[in-house]
Amino acid sequence: MFLSIDLGSNTIRFAVMDKNLRIIKVYEKIIGSAKGVNKSKEISEICIQKLTQTLKQADEIFNFKTIKHQGVATGVWRVAKNAEKILKMIQDDFSINFKIISGKNEAKLTSFGVKNALNELGLSDKNCVFVDMGGASTEIANEHTQASFELGIITTFEKFNDIFSLKQNVKEMTKEAKSFLKGLKRDIIVLTSGVPTTMASFKLGFDFSSYDRKKINGYELKKDDFTTLFDTFLNLDEQTSVKILGEDRKMLVLAGIALLEEILSDENAKIIVVDDGLREGMGVAYHAKILDNFLKF
Repeated sequence: MFLSIDLGSNTIRFAVMDKNLRIIKVYEKIIGSAKGVNKSKEISEICIQKLTQTLKQADEIFNFKTIKHQGVATGVWRVAKNAEKILKMIQDDFSINFKIISGKNEAKLTSFGVKNALNELGLSDKNCVFVDMGGASTEIANEHTQASFELGIITTFEKFNDIFSLKQNVKEMTKEAKSFLKGLKRDIIVLTSGVPTTMASFKLGFDFSSYDRKKINGYELKKDDFTTLFDTFLNLDEQTSVKILGEDRKMLVLAGIALLEEILSDENAKIIVVDDGLREGMGVAYHAKILDNFLKF
């Protein structure tokens, strides 16, 4: 058994994978690591408190001292001035070793997780490209080529602090990522991050509390879903928004939909959603005895 811990720009995700590459147990929490970093250049005290509390809860679930584990930190953790200090504190308090990894290594590990999920779904990963849009960066890759872009949901929304201003500037913000995607041969585009999984979950009739990763894996999104769901989510009242999207997620989900819609606007490839990503890819790499090759910045 191996426990992977993915500390990203918005969420921290845990997964236990056995030697047969089956996911045994998962856990995740939104902590908002990237919030405010555009201005302060540091992870906030509120985030540190949420992170500490989440690790305490996770320790009760997984018991870090009794299971082989590894943590990686990505996105905003690559640029925040106090990142190393926080990760040292975590190691001292919880005996968890976190490594800050490069965008390319993040993309490669994520590709392992996506490929494993596609295999479980009985889908070929030939001519498959994945797009992973996080809180502070976006990774796009196929089996041979990986790239990371400083295009994140939180950091982009905070730059404009208004969803309509963001939409007016979305072409400029996404042009580099969109151009890279166009250069890759693709029959299937796999979206693996919180925004597309939320979209798929809603279309399947689930809300935030009833989310089921197994049910959304392989779900196909149509391009007009991005326009339709943007309008649907925009018009949710506060109470309904919390029930469907989760607390304080409405504007970030809308930002992610707007960014992804533009990146995919010229695409004819089939678009599917999988929950599996970096944390599952870490498990695949660990059991293949190659994880250490990707624990670098």
